[in-house]
Amino acid sequence: PLVETQQVIAADKHIKIRYLSSSAWVDTDRKLLSRIVQNLLSNAIRYTDAGRIVIGTRRRGNAVDLHIIDTGRGIPADQRENIFREFHQLDQKGDNPGIGLGLAIVERMCRLLDIPLEFQSEVNRGTSFVLRLPVARWQKQKRRAPALSRATNDNFLHGKTLWVVDNDSRVLVAMEQLLTSWGATVVTASGAVELPSEPSVLPDGLILDYHLDHGET
Repeated sequence: PLVETQQVIAADKHIKIRYLSSSAWVDTDRKLLSRIVQNLLSNAIRYTDAGRIVIGTRRRGNAVDLHIIDTGRGIPADQRENIFREFHQLDQKGDNPGIGLGLAIVERMCRLLDIPLEFQSEVNRGTSFVLRLPVARWQKQKRRAPALSRATNDNFLHGKTLWVVDNDSRVLVAMEQLLTSWGATVVTASGAVELPSEPSVLPDGLILDYHLDHGET
């Protein structure tokens, strides 16, 4: 369904999405991985004017590499260090809407899942993003089950309290929605001063942006 949904959008630009199915199972969070892939696909469609996007996997020992390859505009060398920063857009033509949060959110979600994210790019030739996913320890597979799955319960954070600190309100909203869907109680703040000084319940975990406003880290 994820690829099919993006295919509808790609068709408006006459872009073909080719998905190479795989029998591999990986051990990660299904919802968060879907969000990562969705953002990478949306980014590929946005910066591809014609051609195709290919999604495929490759087994590497105890990992599965998930490739998302496009024939788009590519990323100039002088912008590659900045593509994961908030509000940074690669729109050389200036004709694409958006606020430049897609790849920044991808990078943070990958860090949250401890998933290595790499990319290669060539201007006017295209870009390839690679997610390295851990192979699931269990081997029993059910027919018609999604190829990308996880072995843990969707509500594994049920009853947990998490504090999320980020100076971007949009990231806070997205993280709150995601973590709440997993059963967590979420407290958000844009900086340390907004956190409870005498909390009635101490957090079970913290998710912190490394670079905050006013020099906070």
